Amino acid sequence: MTIKKQTWIQIAIYFIIATALSGIFRLELFGWYNNMALPFGLTFLVKTLLEGIGPIAGALVILTIANKKSSITLFGTQPKKSLIMAIIPVLLFAFFGANNDLNLNRHYYGFIVGIATVVYGIFEEYGWRGFLHNELIELKRLHKSLIIGVIWYVWHLSFISKDTNLVSELIFFGIIVFGSWGIGIIAEKTKSIIACACFHVLGNILFLSTQIATTMNNQARYIIFGICLIAWIYIVNIWDKKSTHVSNGALPKSGAMSA
Repeated sequence: MTIKKQTWIQIAIYFIIATALSGIFRLELFGWYNNMALPFGLTFLVKTLLEGIGPIAGALVILTIANKKSSITLFGTQPKKSLIMAIIPVLLFAFFGANNDLNLNRHYYGFIVGIATVVYGIFEEYGWRGFLHNELIELKRLHKSLIIGVIWYVWHLSFISKDTNLVSELIFFGIIVFGSWGIGIIAEKTKSIIACACFHVLGNILFLSTQIATTMNNQARYIIFGICLIAWIYIVNIWDKKSTHVSNGALPKSGAMSA
């Protein structure tokens, strides 16, 4: 399968928008961003979403201008299951709580961290899977994973940090490519950006999010990771299964199946 020149141009424009928008916040180029101090723990929420705004903005711009519709949508083919998947980590973060120096209730702040983590994942996955994976859907899985992995890796701009090294970057790149492969499978099965975001969140819970690592103890993180992983694998496994309803002792007729 050969990708059209126009598609590559759109992908390039998407990459520029996604990297530029997220990059200016990741690199803390604005004074107002650096000095932001919102009440109720909302500073972390807003800053997290601004850093993840690039992929969703780039995707929406290209899809709108090109008048395209992606086969991978926010809720996918099973909206209820998508919502359940998104709610699970938020409830778990709220239950275990998160430490903070804002004098906020730890369970409330855990709720904020959970919301930020899930929505950030949705912002990213709207671009990587909702747009980019959909554009490359006809390519072989390995080729898709490598192309998306390279673009996704560069978008992070991790290589310009003074605290990184070649080994760390190679490991991170490998994780990104593997994530592109695994989440791509979820995207094709569920057609759900939210479902993809949930599996994206697993990496953040385990080792990629500094905020989670510094506000929660390892035991809590591992428990949240384990519960989410098991629950989400189960939900994806039954994604297309439907339940039958028997009423008045009669067998269900054709068409009486519901999700």
